[in-house]
Amino acid sequence: MTETVAAKDDHDGGSAANKENVAPKRLTIEEAEAALQAASEQESSLEAELEKLYARAAHLCEAESRNLAYAAEQHKQVPGAVRKLQETLAQTSGIADELSGRVRRLDTLRGRLEETVKLVDDMLELRECSDHVMRAITSE
Repeated sequence: MTETVAAKDDHDGGSAANKENVAPKRLTIEEAEAALQAASEQESSLEAELEKLYARAAHLCEAESRNLAYAAEQHKQVPGAVRKLQETLAQTSGIADELSGRVRRLDTLRGRLEETVKLVDDMLELRECSDHVMRAITSE
């Protein structure tokens, strides 16, 4: 049984006047069923591809969501790290000030010791001169 079905081809892109003059293409039921089967297979293929794309998009969204959550957690830790760094810098500054004061005191002491040693050397030299003078006086 070969019944025919009228099918209008709208893919020719022609004007309305041309469409009226062109006779619609007649398909047999077998041809229509084959065309329907091909369209159904194409639809299934497209649906499968869409499912794959959707799954991939969902996976990418989940990965980005995890990355954003990690970045947000890291961002939350920044103020605490900054405070800790400030405390460490304040402690380091205090220690540096204390050491600097100690170095200044040691430098002052070193200067005084050098002056004391010079005075002692001068006194010893003066004593030696005094001893020479006394020997000279007693030997005459």
